[in-house]
Amino acid sequence: MLLGQRALFRLDDRGMPVLAKVETGRLAAAHPTGQAQEAFAPPPPGQLAAALDGSAEKRASVLKIWNRRDKPVDFRSVLLVLQDGKLTPVPVYICPVAVGETRTETWPRPVVAVALIRFHEGGPPLKGCKTPGG
Repeated sequence: MLLGQRALFRLDDRGMPVLAKVETGRLAAAHPTGQAQEAFAPPPPGQLAAALDGSAEKRASVLKIWNRRDKPVDFRSVLLVLQDGKLTPVPVYICPVAVGETRTETWPRPVVAVALIRFHEGGPPLKGCKTPGG
């Protein structure tokens, strides 16, 4: 998904994402306090959602992932960032997202887009992964 967008999707029987819709809006966490309202509610049960936003004022890009499935989910991700004036793919690790949880990742750089790939049912968080609020 691109900066300023949220994708809502489900996983099919093979773990492949099936897009339900794309929305535009802002993530409050990507902007200075009080400068933006959260545009997105949790997705419907059975779906996942991922939103990307950022701001120059906060000097950060934020990815927020909602898991409304009945199973944890793990995946791989690739950021598309501006580096030396060129768009460059950068693989990153994002911890699995537990059932009913929301995970937020923040990077101190402009991220133009993010790709989420290789989905599979995740187990407990790996060493070094913290659960939200934990």
